[in-house]
Amino acid sequence: MFEMPLYIIIITLFLAICLTIATFYFFWRYYFVLKPALIYVGKPETKNVRIEANDYLKEHWKKIRISMTSSDVSQLKLTIIEADTIIEDILRLNNLVGETMAALLSEASLHSVIGAGKLWQFHRIRNQLVHDTAFKLELGTARDILQKVDEVLKIWGF
Repeated sequence: MFEMPLYIIIITLFLAICLTIATFYFFWRYYFVLKPALIYVGKPETKNVRIEANDYLKEHWKKIRISMTSSDVSQLKLTIIEADTIIEDILRLNNLVGETMAALLSEASLHSVIGAGKLWQFHRIRNQLVHDTAFKLELGTARDILQKVDEVLKIWGF
């Protein structure tokens, strides 16, 4: 009769044990770790975001509108920076959460706040003004971007 060598039997038993352990591990990993995590993917916390502002911010935005008519580029740069601060305050007052303006705009986009895309474009220009010393802002570009922001804020009730 044919006898199987002992090392073949040991290797076969070892592989059978490894396969059994791996099966239990992957079952546990799927059932108790991955499956519960997959249930909540893609379901952001629902918030009722309706943009509102107080009288102080409305008055401050009226001053921004007046300074938008300036023909001095350096004055328009300051106006853009002030407008960004006002928009950040408005988003924070309306229960949007984020440490930075970018985080606030991301959450505004997530909750479908009207005009969030235009505000992203505005914020990028503001960041270039503040962080890039070689950035040259033209008068027409400054007025255009401030006009777009003003349109969004008019929709919001400013």
